[in-house]
Amino acid sequence: MSKRGTKPRGEFAELSAQLQGLCMQGKRSNEELRHAKKEAFKKVINYMTLGMDMSGLFPMMTSCANLSPDDIVLKKMMYLYITHYAASTPDLALLAINQLQKDCQDQDPTVRGLALRSLCSLRIPNLLEYVVTPVTVGLDDRHPYVRRTAVMGVLKIWHMNPDIVESQGMLQHVQALLGQDSDPQVMANGLTLLMQVQGVKRVVSNKALMYTLMNRIKVGSSYSKSYSLQQQQHG
Repeated sequence: MSKRGTKPRGEFAELSAQLQGLCMQGKRSNEELRHAKKEAFKKVINYMTLGMDMSGLFPMMTSCANLSPDDIVLKKMMYLYITHYAASTPDLALLAINQLQKDCQDQDPTVRGLALRSLCSLRIPNLLEYVVTPVTVGLDDRHPYVRRTAVMGVLKIWHMNPDIVESQGMLQHVQALLGQDSDPQVMANGLTLLMQVQGVKRVVSNKALMYTLMNRIKVGSSYSKSYSLQQQQHG
């Protein structure tokens, strides 16, 4: 039986060979290939959660997923895998960031949002510079899902390094979204960010923001509406 944190020789070799084979189409249909990849990925994730070291499968995991770029389930499992090992395995960290940055530019907004969320979840302070640009770009993404994710990404960056958020003008960027974004959840996430970073007193002292929020309260979600009213009551 394999110990936690060790490479299970039999299982690792078997999965390595299986993933290598799945990087080629062969005689299988696309549906059969996708199903086989998902089953293999599930095994890797299962062993990973048991504490077995599956980090050596990184190149094959990313290759398999990238050869089926429109399969969101595979992408999710790959992101779970690479974020798990990126923080603890320095050699994989830059590879993980490179993969996620690439996917942040994908045509599919779901992939862009998932990649951005995973990138912000790496929580590697010395590599934070690679996260700032995708988050900043994401704040102006054409799809609301990506903008929602980017706003919460600003909060994650702030928890790691508040100075970067300040120097890059990220809070001002989010505040501008509150005045122009048509998506209620973007507004709610923006309010959550400002409340956690600045606190109630500082937020309500911004009269221009309060005026904007009250004018836009009709389009807000129940959550953002309650936040807006809470802020007004503290003013």
